[in-house]
Amino acid sequence: MLGEAVAGREQRGSKLLAGIGLVLIAGQLYSMTDTKAPSSGLDKIAGLPGMLIATMVPAPR
Repeated sequence: MLGEAVAGREQRGSKLLAGIGLVLIAGQLYSMTDTKAPSSGLDKIAGLPGMLIATMVPAPR
């Protein structure tokens, strides 16, 4: 019983760290493309597709 509680706590901790890592990586992607990053973590992740498209598609002349 105690082993299951400890394992569940470790699993939640790993998921939390993975989520934080995703937000940090998303912030670095905005920096690499010289794009202003949104302030919230969810907005950073949700804005990645648009940021990548804007970066890949050439600007009209």
